[in-house]
Parts: sequence; C-alpha cells; structure tokens
Amino acid sequence: MNYAALLSHKSLQYHVLVLRTMPYGDNDLIFSLISAENGRISAFAKNGKNSRKRFPAGLSAGAEALAILAPPSSGSDLWRLKEATQINHFPWMSAEEKRLPVKLCGAYLLDLLNSFSPAAIADERLFSLAMLAMNHLSSAPNILEFAARFQLRLLQIHGICPDFATCNHCQKPLPAGPIWPFGDGIIGSCCKYFLPVDPALFCPEEERLALALLFKGARPPKEVLGFGALNITRELLSSHFQRRIKSAAIFEQMLAPYAHLPTQQKAQ
Repeated sequence: MNYAALLSHKSLQYHVLVLRTMPYGDNDLIFSLISAENGRISAFAKNGKNSRKRFPAGLSAGAEALAILAPPSSGSDLWRLKEATQINHFPWMSAEEKRLPVKLCGAYLLDLLNSFSPAAIADERLFSLAMLAMNHLSSAPNILEFAARFQLRLLQIHGICPDFATCNHCQKPLPAGPIWPFGDGIIGSCCKYFLPVDPALFCPEEERLALALLFKGARPPKEVLGFGALNITRELLSSHFQRRIKSAAIFEQMLAPYAHLPTQQKAQ
C-alpha cells in the first residue's frame, strides 16, 4: 500500500485564521489561511459563496475557524477547503467597534501576515503572534505602538533583527541622530552622505532608542514611537522580501489626524 499517496488525500481539521478571501469564478472562493501546523496556505473552496451547509457563518478576512482541509494534489499548491466553522468573531471586527483606526489596523496586520509569511512553512510563533494580535487589538491603549510592536515581532520571527547599536555600512557605533533603513539593518548620519538614502524615511534618535528597547523586551514611553518607527520596520520588511505593503500608506494616512494628539486622547 502506498501510504504517502493515502496520506496526501486525507482530510484533517485545523485551527486557522483567515487572512484573505478572493473570488474565483462565479461561486468558488480561494482563501489565504494561516495555521500552526501548515503556516500560510492557499485553499480552494468549491461553491464557497453559496454553501451554507459547509460554511454556515461564511468566512471573511480575520475570521478564526476550524477548517477541514485536504492537502494539495500532485502538481498544485492549492489546498482544498471542504468545510469550515467560524469559532470566534474578534472584538475589533464587530459592529460595536466604531473606531476606524482600530478596524483599519486589523486589516493592515492581516495584510502584513499575508504578504510577509512564507508559504507552507509551519511556525507556531507566527500563528501565536497572529492570534494574540487579533484578540488584543481592540483593547490596545495606543494603536500606533501596537502596530509598531507587531511589526517588530514579525521581524524577529523572520530572523530580521537590525542592530541598533552599529552602522550597517561602516560597522562603527552609531552616533546620536537620525537613522535610515539600509539592507537588513540601518545606517547612521556617519554614512548617509556616501549612500543613496531617502531623507523622508529617517528615524529620529528618540525613536531609535525606543525600537532598541522594544527588541530588549522593555517598554519605552509611548510618546516616542511615531511614524518613523513604522517606516523603518516597513522598509526593512520590504528590502528583505523585495515587496511593498500597499496598504501601509493608506493606514498611516488614515491615522495621521491622531498622530499629534496626546497619548490619553489617542487611547480614547
């Protein structure tokens, strides 16, 4: 008996988070899912738009579900989603959540996970990060800090941990002042004149210290984390994976009115 062939067609139940839903034809759907056992996968759901028996609550981006999945057949990377039951509706997705920045941040974090998670590579830390973010987003006192922490943790899981103490170009200790993303690290003002860096993407000294504290597990003052931190982490992700996060600009544009408010007002 060919046990490998038998196992390849066996359907199993998995705890998944829906990252994206895409229509395919008139009635079918393709889901981007992430689980602890399989990492990020794409799954085809035949008649997924209309089958209320197999998908009783429907599945939208951000849904936590128990899914019955069959592995891809030979020559394909698409899993088959046979049925799924939604088991949680996160607070940030509910109609009661009226704060647009919170809802927008949730969509942004899902987009990050979908764009920068390697396909079909299991990582329990990545799935745990996704579930923690979805569960605690609505209660975050500062949405900017929450997004920055998420991005930094994502960098750590993928093994991208920039050295905030030395220049990535000359390897000398960084002097005080702004920093810029460069390759898989950062450069300081000591080398900016020798390299093509975008002055719009610099990160001030106080934000550099805040990022360094985050990597060490400390909790920096909330007011020192601003858009420079988000730019730094986005650029580091982009340079490593050779991709851009299209939703990031929209996210930051929508949050712009909140950027200059005191911390207590942001929390409200």
